Amino acid sequence: IFLRQNIFEKAAQIVMVESIEGECWYHGLRPKGDVAPLFKDVGDWLVRTTEGSISITDERNDVKTGIVLSVMIEAPNKIFNYLLHLNKATNMWVIASTRHLREFATPLELIEYYEENDLPGGYRLLKPVPRPRWMISHSCVHFDDWDLIGRGHFCDVLRGKYNDPFKRVIIDVAIKFVHLQCQINFRLWHGGNDSTRSKREEAHDCMMKEARIMMSYKHRNVVEFYGVACDRPPVMIVMELCPGGNLETHLRKMSGSIMPGERIVYCLEIARGLRYLHRKNCIHGDLACRNCLISKHGEIKVTDFGLSKLVDEITAETKILRPQDRLPVRWMAPETLARIPLYSTKSDVWSYGVVCYEIFNNGEKPWPYLEAKIIAKSYKNGKLPNIPSATPPQIAKMMTRTWHLKTERRPNFDEIIVTLTKAHGAIPPPPPEMRTVFSLEGVIRRTPEEEKKLNDEEMKVTTSASLLSSASSASTAESIETSPTRINGAAPSKIKTTKCGDSLDRR
Repeated sequence: IFLRQNIFEKAAQIVMVESIEGECWYHGLRPKGDVAPLFKDVGDWLVRTTEGSISITDERNDVKTGIVLSVMIEAPNKIFNYLLHLNKATNMWVIASTRHLREFATPLELIEYYEENDLPGGYRLLKPVPRPRWMISHSCVHFDDWDLIGRGHFCDVLRGKYNDPFKRVIIDVAIKFVHLQCQINFRLWHGGNDSTRSKREEAHDCMMKEARIMMSYKHRNVVEFYGVACDRPPVMIVMELCPGGNLETHLRKMSGSIMPGERIVYCLEIARGLRYLHRKNCIHGDLACRNCLISKHGEIKVTDFGLSKLVDEITAETKILRPQDRLPVRWMAPETLARIPLYSTKSDVWSYGVVCYEIFNNGEKPWPYLEAKIIAKSYKNGKLPNIPSATPPQIAKMMTRTWHLKTERRPNFDEIIVTLTKAHGAIPPPPPEMRTVFSLEGVIRRTPEEEKKLNDEEMKVTTSASLLSSASSASTAESIETSPTRINGAAPSKIKTTKCGDSLDRR
């Protein structure tokens, strides 16, 4: 009987969340820290859902829920969170911890009432904070549980379809979410022991961080991000499907069939993707051939931003991060293996040197039989793996520079691309019909006309980005450090109510 009641209660919670998913002010499972910067003015508000249970007294006899109504009550950053509860006895919705409970049939009715009336404490809902365009509905994402194409530390990746409501097209996509075995019935919502919940929350936070990083990137050598479905569990990242699989597997399978000129193209395309990310102030932090995918047009694309970090300032070179478990030691720079690891664009450069090692060693990693702690000690002492004999001399020299113990002596990706471009000219790739990536199922090369058009567009974007970067470099750090503007003397009752559609600039 208890189990039946428990399942019924959890089903009611999910139906409740589905009833408000279509509202522009509903931000789903976005973490508190993720939505805090969205509040600008007194009276700004939104609704979100927490994955963990909220403790409720037995006297109230309520279902455990996690709906939160957040309101800015004082600028610049004082937010009050109201908890919404379902009273089991009456099957009605209330704001928790209020003496005189006004009850409502649905959360939507509750919100609509308080848009016109004072909240407990005398605050008002004045201006809804609209959800961003990259938050997509679960109803737009379709997949089969058996169509698994990849598996990571926290997540599974499935092949699926995305019905894009803006472009009105259906797209083949890759869908990443928490391991399927964690999603048994309604356990993902509130179930499991403390350890299970902790791992699930860690995975959820990691995925939301990855989505935040990917949402603004668009480059032919970076996997495209379509959106994240986080209205309810399971949280899903929807991104470009790369039918050629990962580069590590391709290198191992094709090994001797891949000509040196094609391998140089791999190196060059990855370097272009990393240069783009660094210009966007993103440190990848987990660069390896397993995290480089072959797109439907045979291009190599950087993916997996689970360990990535955004640099706080455009001029910053390093950032202190907390130690993490299961780190990919063979690809990590010595300074990232310290007790207090230091990541930077130059630690990505070190990892890139190891990627080049893999590319010219048929996908085999350095020192495959050594323990991680021995490799870490070797790196710190300046002992490096022997460069594969198939590596062209100019690239071998570049790899040696990427592994310099002093970060300032390592090249940046502008320099690396210059070196690779020269190598590309000296050792040109084979004709398209002889390139191994085009033998892969689902991979089709572009026509010369399509390629020229894409190159021309990329050149325009690159030139514009360089000009903007030069013009704004002097003021960027200052603008990043600027605090939100404090609002003085504005009484909440005098601020005009605005619908979500009037606030699209918040996206």
